[in-house]
Amino acid sequence: MQQEDARVLATVRRLWQGLASPTARFSAGRVAVVVNAGSMACPPGWIGVVEIDGSALAIVPDDDTARRLAIEDESPRSVGTVEFLRSRVQVADVLGPATLDYLLPGRFRPAEEIDVVASKASDPAIESLLSKVGDDEASESGIFGITSPLFSVREHGRVLAVAGYRSWPLGVAHVTALTAPEARGTGLATRLASTAVEHALAAGLLPQWRAADTNPGSRAVARKLGFSAIGRQLSARPVVAEWPAPSADA
Repeated sequence: MQQEDARVLATVRRLWQGLASPTARFSAGRVAVVVNAGSMACPPGWIGVVEIDGSALAIVPDDDTARRLAIEDESPRSVGTVEFLRSRVQVADVLGPATLDYLLPGRFRPAEEIDVVASKASDPAIESLLSKVGDDEASESGIFGITSPLFSVREHGRVLAVAGYRSWPLGVAHVTALTAPEARGTGLATRLASTAVEHALAAGLLPQWRAADTNPGSRAVARKLGFSAIGRQLSARPVVAEWPAPSADA
């Protein structure tokens, strides 16, 4: 592994350790259990599994859940599956699994430039796009909470696609894109996401891309732009009396 790639990998590990818990640490080739009901690596009170380069953090809300999972001696890859978690606990809901992709130094492959408009999420045309895709897809896209300019492509007043990124800790830029149903398969997402990535790189940030397994189109955009798959993420809500709903970024 090149020295610059190793630095990126170290940053990614530190990022997810910090999100999981102030005391969380990856253990090479193993699963490290983190008890933290308020972790930012998954929705509060949920179970979260984050695998980075063959090591995993399993975030649980309490010691009882940790005992029921009995996860420490399992393979880091096996614990990050819905099937495994359901074999140990009752699961009411899941987010993911998803691939965590990062843009390693010198790997960016910019797409063909496109005319974009800097927009605000409150723009009625943006709200119209969000209404077309529905709440679940809009939330999964990560469009809410963007801290960069919200780049958009328009046609006759309609927004066909949007992209941007949210600043995360340690100089990470979580890049996201969303395309209207009628404009999918046209390459707009790739070209617009390329604009957001260029903006992040110019700001000295490390672009991150998260693509759910149920969204192969999103994963394809990441591949075209040169992102490398470094990790996986899965969150699961155990069956209990009452649990808080997830945030848009968990």
